[in-house]
Amino acid sequence: MRLSLHQIDLFSFRIAKQLLRKGFIEGIKEDRLAERIGDVITAELRREDDLNDEVRQILDQYADQMQEAGAQYHEMFKKIKAKLVRERNIIL
Repeated sequence: MRLSLHQIDLFSFRIAKQLLRKGFIEGIKEDRLAERIGDVITAELRREDDLNDEVRQILDQYADQMQEAGAQYHEMFKKIKAKLVRERNIIL
């Protein structure tokens, strides 16, 4: 995960505070809203981590072929991840 839990908490509270202050959301306490926002952020980051793990597994299966072809791991990682994102309609 690219963000620490502390950073997620900070972002969540800032977002919750702004949503409530501007009247976009009503009927929920700031703490509870921030918790729910944090849960969504965490879930989405985990989803991307899972996708990254899947890409690594795919690349591990083709490591010998990539080495023979002189393919760069980083470039192949980006290409495979982009392909999976398109195929699965994932928004990152």
